[in-house]
Amino acid sequence: MRSNIRTPWTRWVTGAVLAGLAGAAGLLAASPAAASPEVIRFYFSDTVQLWTVPAGVHQITVDIIGGAGGDGAGTCSVAGGHGGRVLATLPVTPGEVLSLWVGEGGHLTGAGAASGPVSWYGGGNGGGAGASLSSNGGGGGGASVMWRGYPVGNDTTLLVAGGGGGGGGQGGTKFQCGGRGGDGGKPAAAGEDAPDVVGQGGLGGYPDRVSTDHRGYDGETIDSRYVGGGGGGGGSGMSRCFGQFSQCYGVGEGGATLDESNWSGDGGGGGAGGSSYAAGAASNVTYGHAGSHGATGQIIVSYGQPTVTSMLPATGRAGHPVTLRALVEPSDGGGTVSFASDGVLIPGCDAAPLISGTGTIYSASCATSSLPAGEHQITAVYSGNAGHAGSSGTGSATISQPTSTTLSIDPASPVPAGAALTLTASVSGSAGLGIARFLRDDTPIPGCEAVSLDTRHRATCATTAPAPGGYHLRAEYSGSGLYEASGATADLTTVDPIRPLSITTSALPVGTKNRKYAVNLAAAGGVGAYQWSLASGTLPAGLTLSADGVLAGKPTAAGNRTVTVRVSDMASPAHTATKQLTLSVTTAPKPDLSVKLTAPAAFRTGRDARYKIVVMNGGNVATTQPIAVTDTLPAGLTFVSTTDAAWTCTAAGLAIACTRTASLTAGASVTLWLTVHVAAPAGTVLRNTVHVGPTDATEPDNTSTNQLTVTP
Repeated sequence: MRSNIRTPWTRWVTGAVLAGLAGAAGLLAASPAAASPEVIRFYFSDTVQLWTVPAGVHQITVDIIGGAGGDGAGTCSVAGGHGGRVLATLPVTPGEVLSLWVGEGGHLTGAGAASGPVSWYGGGNGGGAGASLSSNGGGGGGASVMWRGYPVGNDTTLLVAGGGGGGGGQGGTKFQCGGRGGDGGKPAAAGEDAPDVVGQGGLGGYPDRVSTDHRGYDGETIDSRYVGGGGGGGGSGMSRCFGQFSQCYGVGEGGATLDESNWSGDGGGGGAGGSSYAAGAASNVTYGHAGSHGATGQIIVSYGQPTVTSMLPATGRAGHPVTLRALVEPSDGGGTVSFASDGVLIPGCDAAPLISGTGTIYSASCATSSLPAGEHQITAVYSGNAGHAGSSGTGSATISQPTSTTLSIDPASPVPAGAALTLTASVSGSAGLGIARFLRDDTPIPGCEAVSLDTRHRATCATTAPAPGGYHLRAEYSGSGLYEASGATADLTTVDPIRPLSITTSALPVGTKNRKYAVNLAAAGGVGAYQWSLASGTLPAGLTLSADGVLAGKPTAAGNRTVTVRVSDMASPAHTATKQLTLSVTTAPKPDLSVKLTAPAAFRTGRDARYKIVVMNGGNVATTQPIAVTDTLPAGLTFVSTTDAAWTCTAAGLAIACTRTASLTAGASVTLWLTVHVAAPAGTVLRNTVHVGPTDATEPDNTSTNQLTVTP
């Protein structure tokens, strides 16, 4: 038994070896890498061979070939089937042991391939010759098998290359050739029929046709006949159905004849080839066949130069890119590196290229934002290439959790000096861990230096408002473990202690109908800005009271209204004050003219006499239009003149019109003397009426009448 084979005749370190293998079956290609892979061959040794995976090797390439079937005896030399061939890549662990069985080829004598110490995977014996001149079938080839660990079993099987079926024996008197043996490696493949469709190929390895010792079935022997013996079945590595293909893996059935009525001189059927197999861990799997004429199988293991992959520690913040970096040594830049976090491949980090560094040290990196806060085990896996073995390394990534802090002050500024003050720091993303401290103008506030966060992630501190002034407050969250520190600021304004709130407006100015009105209500004391509202009563139509205390609008009706106004401050709870006020609305001011006509002296016939006309402005504003006085003298009087230069008078018969353009102020009066000649005889009653304009709302006093009797 062989362990860890590394003798000079089984080991090469040249690319030429693989190139030769590729030329033989077309399955391998010469490596383009700068470094050549290490190659180890295992041949048939009639025992299980053991190989220990070298340090630094995490991936191997295996070319496993089963033994070819033996040729059928006789001049036909019907060829046995090729041995199965499997080329695959396998993940391995440095220091683990792999078990290997290399299949023997079938024999021309009809003997099947060796089955090993416990009847493993040998080929079936060829059928014996019949009567004179017939020949025996070739023996079946043995399977080549690789297992993980030792002792071996089906559950640890990694790769199987099935043996080829033996060739059918030559017939007797007719000298017909037997059927060719089936190739190994085809799931449930049968041997080929004889040329004249007389020999019958062996059945494939169906689940119910698997031999108990994994060995290929023997070919049939026809006694006392001229029929060639059937070829032996090829060996397979499996004794159960795994379901990867439509037909299960199994050993080859032995060859037989097809037509018993025509046995005389017929050739024997070829044996079926044994199936091949690759475990699920294998990748880049290619099935084929190789070897003939009873050639023994072989197992070729190759791997790159051992490498070491080192994962560098990484730090970052949740939700922000963090760069993961691994070093691979030695390397020529071929292959890629994948990164996994806690055993899960990181999206976008499955094939990071290598970048040259110092000497043979290369690095690979990947930036990701997918890692949550916490301590993560990062595994960097180097894929390897033709010249360098794959490897892996682990490291840590510490991802912190960003936090944000807000600071609130209750009550809000301005705050009376000495009043109770509550400071609250709310920390999001903290999980309620850590402490907060509060500072005023960069000085810790007594009693607020180390406040623990509660279950709502808040830290609250009760203090008192300092002396009147402006202050800069700051809350600082310490952070805790993976939770980052953060802070927030706020400004505080303090004022003198509160004076009682009162309304200082004592009375409201009078408003005028249909004219704009605006007055600012005033208050004193309290805290902060004021809010005004109407407590009771109804304002005159057209007027409103705003929250900032402006009573404004355009009243649409005259009259008096009594209302109660309310004011409140910004204290918590707010202070309030009320006051009852009366608002009077009057009509718009205007002149109000009146006239008075008198006769100071007696009117004598044949003489001149005078009328005294007094115009008064009883309104509250001066006149803006000319004042007009008109008088139609009674019969018996004629106009002579006026004595006031401020008036301009004209006469047209008995009608007299006088005009004054100068303004007459409110409450003032002006006199117009009118001289007339009395022609009426004594005893005549004279009735004279004057009018002043323009007229106004009090029109009756715009007219005045005088009556007198003419004397001798």
